[in-house]
Amino acid sequence: DAPAAAASGKAVPAQAPLTFKRGGIVRMGTPALSTGLDPTFSGAGYHKTALAFDTLLGTGADGLAAVRDDALASSVEQVDKTTIVMKLRPGVKFHDGTPFNAQSVVWNVGRTLQPKPPAGLPHKAQVQYVSKVEAVDETTVRWILKQPDAGIMTAFTDTSCQMLSPTHYEGKSVADVMWKPVGTGRYMFKEYSADSFVKYRSNPDY
Repeated sequence: DAPAAAASGKAVPAQAPLTFKRGGIVRMGTPALSTGLDPTFSGAGYHKTALAFDTLLGTGADGLAAVRDDALASSVEQVDKTTIVMKLRPGVKFHDGTPFNAQSVVWNVGRTLQPKPPAGLPHKAQVQYVSKVEAVDETTVRWILKQPDAGIMTAFTDTSCQMLSPTHYEGKSVADVMWKPVGTGRYMFKEYSADSFVKYRSNPDY
């Protein structure tokens, strides 16, 4: 094809292929201060918590929920209108060394759906029609819904299904862990300064 012409009549030069350099530092600015980095309670925004936490499913090129290499489920089957069976990737660990498994998913959903949570639970509505979650075996999870839910697959891609380490969070107050994120994500928490910055480092095991 002929090169496009600019307003001056000169040809627009072709763009050089993109090249990527591994390593280095990425800086990201945000328009508002974070209220914390606990996906269950902070409402910080997916793009902030996604640095440290993986979701069960990812999003495909069509914008719909999909199994992806950077998500924690390796397959999902809708058995009937209210039953979903999910297989998890084996060998995944949280940043503190805790194995990620079906019991981890059960614990995480239970934390989100607890009947009397601390104040501030912005994502509970995403999984409000979940009746129970069962660990069938180490890498198999069965979801039982109260009724058919057209949004449940999307919930698997979102903040309500970012997985936290049960070992790190169990028995601690929200204040104790709000700024100490421990997930399975590609970045591990390093440092936090109030109203200034949050620093992460690469997860060598990702």
